[in-house]
Amino acid sequence: MTEQTTDEVWDRIREEVVANFQKICESVSIILKAHKVLGFQLIAEHMDPSIEDILLSLAMIKASLEPLQSSNLLPFSELRILMNSKQMIWCMESVAQALKAGSQHDYQRAIEMMRQQSRH
Repeated sequence: MTEQTTDEVWDRIREEVVANFQKICESVSIILKAHKVLGFQLIAEHMDPSIEDILLSLAMIKASLEPLQSSNLLPFSELRILMNSKQMIWCMESVAQALKAGSQHDYQRAIEMMRQQSRH
């Protein structure tokens, strides 16, 4: 086994930050498309995969974001991607919570926040 240099390790971390961001963006896209087709009344019942399944699949990514952000070792460009990732996960969680609560108002607000965040 070869030893990796510090630069190689950080390059790999940066690659993972970007790859995870892409996975999160794909998940947001799935939810926004389902919203467009199904709307508030049907999304919880008919979306496949469900929002809960999507959030479960992102749980490991979510768990890795805070330690990376707290490390203060990422350059600004990757830190910005990481913070945007956290915000998009929060938006998806807000959609799921609004659906559970049956609040169409909160659901619409969360969808709009997710839509706005996905543009950044």
